Amino acid sequence: MATKQTQRTPSIAAKKSTARKPAATKPNGPVAVRKRAARSPVLGSAGSAVKQGIAVSIKGVARGAVAGVHDVQGNVAKAAAEIVKTAMRQAHRVGADVAVVARRAVDGIVEGVKETGGNVAESTKGAVKGAVQVGAEIGKLAADAVRQVVAGVAEGMGEIAKTRSTTPRPVVRTAARKRAAATRRPSA
Repeated sequence: MATKQTQRTPSIAAKKSTARKPAATKPNGPVAVRKRAARSPVLGSAGSAVKQGIAVSIKGVARGAVAGVHDVQGNVAKAAAEIVKTAMRQAHRVGADVAVVARRAVDGIVEGVKETGGNVAESTKGAVKGAVQVGAEIGKLAADAVRQVVAGVAEGMGEIAKTRSTTPRPVVRTAARKRAAATRRPSA
């Protein structure tokens, strides 16, 4: 049979002494710590299809988002910039081609703004600035690729502006204009 002394729990002083073990000291100099490189997941053919699908589908998403912002009378130019930024960041996360995603998003924004009758130049400018900003955040290679792709968009917009300014606009005669034109004519 065990006595009371053997069944007793350790005293408080005994607990404190075991709890105060000296902490391991850190060396003062630089320590070579080997960290594992972050592994990118291997997704196989399904992952490649998803990456390509992102670049194909972002145009429709951007177009719809711009239309929604216009419907609620929001700032379409700011929304365009945020749409492009978000699309590029998410594309970078999954390893898709950021420059292609930026181009497709800007194309979708331009189409959405055209459909809603908004200011295409202002919205495109906001989207392009957002794309260049995120490209610079991601890295130098991405920034260069985005600049080249977006430069093509800017050139295309310039060509559109030139063709629109040189084509003669049809004169629309409303009832008020017809009356004003009739009063200006000298009577014979």
